[in-house]
Amino acid sequence: MSDLIDEHKPVTVFERLTRAGLSAERVQWRLAQGGVRVDDEPVTDPATPAELPAHVVLRS
Repeated sequence: MSDLIDEHKPVTVFERLTRAGLSAERVQWRLAQGGVRVDDEPVTDPATPAELPAHVVLRS
């Protein structure tokens, strides 16, 4: 995957978390378990937009 960012495509929660160093498998698992929130809203779809300044949080 290229590190180039398409300015016309929103950054997703999946991209934010993998760029932060989590593996793709871990991100998928956390999403499926309901352990990801964007601006305090739970998300399960990896394509959920999460552009800055959105806060992306992992919960246990």
